[in-house]
Amino acid sequence: MILLKKRYRYTAGVLLIVCIAALLASCGSKIKPAMNDPVKKLAGAIRVEQVQAAPAEQYYETSGTVKAKTVSKIAPKVMGEVTAVYVKAGDRVQAGQVLAEIADTDIRQKLAAAEAGLREAEKGMQIAERSRSLQAATYERYERLYQQAAISRQQVDEIRTQHEMAQLAYEQAKASMEKATAGLAEVQVSSRLVSPISGIVTEKTLELGSMVQAGVSVITVEDNGAFLIECYVESGLTSKIQTGMNVWVDFDGVKEPMAGQVSEVVPAVDSASRSFLVKILLTGTDLKTGLYGKVRFPIGQQSMILVPQAAVISKGQLTGVYIMDENKRVWYRLVRTGRQQDGKVEIVSGLKGGEYVVVRGMEDAVDGALAGEVTGL
Repeated sequence: MILLKKRYRYTAGVLLIVCIAALLASCGSKIKPAMNDPVKKLAGAIRVEQVQAAPAEQYYETSGTVKAKTVSKIAPKVMGEVTAVYVKAGDRVQAGQVLAEIADTDIRQKLAAAEAGLREAEKGMQIAERSRSLQAATYERYERLYQQAAISRQQVDEIRTQHEMAQLAYEQAKASMEKATAGLAEVQVSSRLVSPISGIVTEKTLELGSMVQAGVSVITVEDNGAFLIECYVESGLTSKIQTGMNVWVDFDGVKEPMAGQVSEVVPAVDSASRSFLVKILLTGTDLKTGLYGKVRFPIGQQSMILVPQAAVISKGQLTGVYIMDENKRVWYRLVRTGRQQDGKVEIVSGLKGGEYVVVRGMEDAVDGALAGEVTGL
C-alpha cells in the first residue's frame, strides 16, 4: 500500500514537470519571433538640437487686470430730474461735450434769472459802446477846432472829460456782461453733465425723467487712447521692481506678448497678501478694460535648459520629448517643464546638457525607431 502511494506521487511529479516544460517551450516559440523583428526605421527626415544649460533671463510671473489710464466718473452737482440724455454706452465723446441735462425748480429759476441778466448786460454794453464811439469822434473834432484856434481850451477839456467818462462806462458795462456770462455758465454747469475728457462712454445709469442725486456718479467715460494693467507683486521683490523697467504681458488668444513699462510702484505692502501694487503702461492696441493678462517681470539670469516649444510632446497626462542616442535611435523621454518664454520651454528635469532633442519630424516616431536622415548635428 505504501509502495503504491510513492509510485503515485512520483508519477504526478513527473507529469507536472513535463507540463511546465511544454508550457515554457510554447511561450518561447511565441517570444522568439518577436525578438527577431527588424528595427523600425523612420521614413522622414528629423531635425535635432543639442541642448545645453546656458544663462537665460529669469522672470517673475503674476496676473493683472487691464484698466483705462484715465477714467472719469461724472456726477451731477445738484439733485434734479433728467430732462435730456444725449449719449448711450459705447458712444465716443469729446472733451466738453454735453452728455445730459438736469433741471429742477431752483435751477430753472436761476437759469432764467441768469439769462435775463445777460440780456440786460448785452444791452448796456451796446449803449456804452455807442456812447464811447460818439464821445471819441466828438473829442477828435474839438481837438482839431482847438488847433485851428476856433474854440477855447476849456471847451476841449470838457469834451475830453465826457470822452473819458464814456470809456469808463463802457468798461463797466463790459465787466457786467462778463459777470452775467459767468453766472449763466455756472448755472448751466449745474444743470448739465459735461465730459471732461475724450473717450468712450462705458457706463450710463440715468434715463430720461429719472431723478438723480448730487455727487452720485451716473456716467463713466474712459480714455481709450491709453491703458495700463494693475497687478500685485510679492513683497520680497520690492528692490527689483523699478519705475521705467520693461515687462511683457501675455493675453489669452494673442500669440505675441505685449510690451509694457512700469509707470508706478505703490510702496505700501498689503498686510493680508504680503504684496504691493504695480501699474504698467501698455503700448498695444485692441485693449479693453477688464482684460486679464499675465505679467512677466525680468528679475535676473539663471542657468537653465531650454528647448523649442514644438519639441515638447504631450501624451495624455504625460509630458516628454524625443531624444536621439548615439546609435541614431529615438526614445520618448519624460520631462518636467517650467516657464514658457519666447517660443522656448524650460526643462526643469529629465534632460542633461549634451543630449540631442528631436525638434522636427516626430510625427511617426516610436520608441527605439532608427532615424534616417538627420539634420542639426
